[in-house]
Amino acid sequence: QIIGIIGPSGSGKSMFSGTLMGEISPTSGSISFLNKLNEKIGRKPSFAIVPQKATFLPGTLRDNITLSHLTGLEVDDCLLDECMAKAGLSMPVANNEISLDMHVSDQKNLMSGGQSQRVMIARALYRKPEILIMDEPTSALDSDVEAQIFENAIFLRDIRFTFIISHREYPLHLCDTIIKF
Repeated sequence: QIIGIIGPSGSGKSMFSGTLMGEISPTSGSISFLNKLNEKIGRKPSFAIVPQKATFLPGTLRDNITLSHLTGLEVDDCLLDECMAKAGLSMPVANNEISLDMHVSDQKNLMSGGQSQRVMIARALYRKPEILIMDEPTSALDSDVEAQIFENAIFLRDIRFTFIISHREYPLHLCDTIIKF
């Protein structure tokens, strides 16, 4: 299910996502994860987030998508290619605008804001999450690139729940449910 979260700045949209992921403790009540039979499941589902602002760790672009330099796991090149295609990164790599071997960090990033945001989308997808939170995922993209990514957004249906937090109208047409804050 794809759920849109909309509301004015300061209404609690980002706080909601932090609470959902367990980064912020609720002041009252609790969050439970249920299966299809409405039974509480004993484990926290896997999450991935596409943040509003891209953050890079020192390393190559490949490292920043796969996080293999942190996990020690071998890179799945097929999954990497698939995630890059879904995030709209295949063309900039094919056109040599960016390279998977280029070194990036928060201090040294030669990519555009839109390219950086697409890297964050690819990173989130590479984790194969059960719950994906996209917090203003396309705010740095022009409308053509945004449309390209969301035209092929059928990949979001492979994820159990996707929350799209957005001020923009375009991604909300994908949503099964829209919640206003």
